[in-house]
Amino acid sequence: MSEPDDFVARLRAERTDPERAGRLAADRRTRRRKTVWVSVGAVAVVAALGGWLYGSVGKRPADEPFAAPLLEEAQWPAPWPLTTRMPYRNSPARGWLTGEGGIDVPAAGAVPGVPAERVRDALWRTRELLTAANLDPGVLAGGRPERALALLDPPSRARLAAALRAPGEGDADPARLVTRFDPAEVRVLTGGTRVLGALSYGPGRSSGEVLVRADVTFVYALAAATPGGRPAPIPGVEAEEAARAIVRRRLVVAVRAVPGAGKTPGALVPVEQHHYLGNHDCGKADGFVHPYFAKQAPTPSAGAGADPYDRTGPLPAPCAPAARR
Repeated sequence: MSEPDDFVARLRAERTDPERAGRLAADRRTRRRKTVWVSVGAVAVVAALGGWLYGSVGKRPADEPFAAPLLEEAQWPAPWPLTTRMPYRNSPARGWLTGEGGIDVPAAGAVPGVPAERVRDALWRTRELLTAANLDPGVLAGGRPERALALLDPPSRARLAAALRAPGEGDADPARLVTRFDPAEVRVLTGGTRVLGALSYGPGRSSGEVLVRADVTFVYALAAATPGGRPAPIPGVEAEEAARAIVRRRLVVAVRAVPGAGKTPGALVPVEQHHYLGNHDCGKADGFVHPYFAKQAPTPSAGAGADPYDRTGPLPAPCAPAARR
């Protein structure tokens, strides 16, 4: 018989062998036992390694990234550090407008003693004050807010100039109106400011005066002053660590729209100034905003801390801890 015929004959004989089923069942049992023991051994090794790691380095902090390359950055958990690639990750400000376009200016109408065109001028001058004090690149980099000073009435200008010369606490803090960062510490990222707010107006305390009210939140994306000064603490990510600072201002400005009472027409007089600085080190009273990076920020106790993005409730205290960045 040829070799192929021989092979076929053997297969037929094995198929009709009455002991074949028993041999196959025994073989399957042996393979299952081997698979179970291999799996048990692998689990034991992983458990032992995990126990060793836990005992060696402790529990992994929530803000310490791991396996980051497996996730798109937009999906990273909120506690993980920000990077310059996506500094507005997990922030409501991500969809806000950039720059002064985020400040809504209403259509102007007349108030007692002030025609509509003068009210319109008061609104736009107030918007210019907010822009000059909180969005001008030179001012953000620690410079003197010359344009903002020029818009104020002489007494208000003198008070702000004094605070800039000798910063302190309370009324001597220029951060009540002006946002500046220490240029030796951080830099504002290009296009890295988001703004949301609005102006409103009403009659002033006397005829010929208009009151303009502003409620505006500025969110700044920042990096270390020196490029590469804070590399992203995530293996495989080619970026720098970023920080955010949130500044909210509620401002009431009186504008003498027509000559009278010895006041300069068109000059802005801040009559109420309230502000909140989120993710800011209030221990430094030098007139600058000092943002925390991930490992520097204090952790508020459970249920505590202000939401810096909440624009519905009362304004928190200027240095209330932020519940989120």
